[in-house]
Amino acid sequence: MNGHVDSERLREYVAGRLSLAYAASIEAHLPTCADCRAQLVHVADSDRLERTWSAIESRVDQPKLSVIERLLVRVGIKEHDARLVVGTPALRPAWLLAIAAVLTSAVVLDNGPSSRGNAFYFFLVMAPLLPLAGVAAAFRPGADPAHELVVAAPKPIIELLLARALAVLAITLLLTTAASLALPQQGWTVAAWLLPALGLTAATMALSTLVPAQWGGTGLALLWVTAASLALHSSRNGADAVNRFIAFRGVGQLSFAALTAVAVIVLARRRAALDFRRTL
Repeated sequence: MNGHVDSERLREYVAGRLSLAYAASIEAHLPTCADCRAQLVHVADSDRLERTWSAIESRVDQPKLSVIERLLVRVGIKEHDARLVVGTPALRPAWLLAIAAVLTSAVVLDNGPSSRGNAFYFFLVMAPLLPLAGVAAAFRPGADPAHELVVAAPKPIIELLLARALAVLAITLLLTTAASLALPQQGWTVAAWLLPALGLTAATMALSTLVPAQWGGTGLALLWVTAASLALHSSRNGADAVNRFIAFRGVGQLSFAALTAVAVIVLARRRAALDFRRTL
């Protein structure tokens, strides 16, 4: 960009009406031009800036680290990044308690005398949805107490997305694995939920480069539940459905492994799109 940015272009930039390329040019120009920064002050939404900085100060000035923040710091994550990660709705105590309650219910029901595999099938179908829902909620503005921090963070959004996704995955997979160990011995199928969980979660992250993560996550969850319901409907009971549902058979497992790989590639190639979606 040569010269200064005129006031009309700055207004369009503040309103989000410029093309991505033009907006990126202005963002690259502003740090080097005091005149344009001074002009931007007059066209910016002062109320929005005040709300943003108030939210940032309330989070940054919080003196005490939570338990999860301290754990993240211990594994090498910087303190300010840990604070952004723990803002993820799926890491709140209420969410984690709800996950634990659902898993415990499935284990108790599957150990009952009249289960006939129905509770085990429910467990396998429900388990992949836990990390998917957590990742989909990671950047939902209405539910994220650290959303203003995420918007204002001077770093690539892909780093925050990956940090939050890995934190959600680690905790939900840990809880689900612990619950699966309490189920009656089912052979290798006790872990048949793992690859679908990775595939659906990775696909949700890849779709977040195109649409809000909660939209992509909801669509994938509906497809998963519909397919699982059809398999159960065509089966005699839950135990038969486990054998019939293609996702829990060899070809389905390979398909979800391939989906995970493709989603990771798409996310890596389209990671820049997330920076332009950080305010959505």
